[in-house]
Amino acid sequence: ELPIKVCGPGYILVKMYQQEMNRVIHLVNLTGCNKNPGYLDEFIPIGPIKVSVKLDGKIPKFAELKVTGSRVETKLDGQYITFEIDSLIDHELIVL
Repeated sequence: ELPIKVCGPGYILVKMYQQEMNRVIHLVNLTGCNKNPGYLDEFIPIGPIKVSVKLDGKIPKFAELKVTGSRVETKLDGQYITFEIDSLIDHELIVL
């Protein structure tokens, strides 16, 4: 099984890292990006986006959204922690 699942409209680049005791997730909205040579003429907001991260022993109550400066509540769903982001304009950095 994958350690992270991201569901939502558009084309999203997903990277997940471990930083000390936290998991860091970087989502980049590539919706509308030309594949060759990779130019982006305008940002097309997308959402909602559901993120599910496989449990690693830590069960955070909130996901910190560093770009928007907000927090969203997490929910336990089997072996995954899930949360939802209402809108993604360009990118978001999430800390669990």
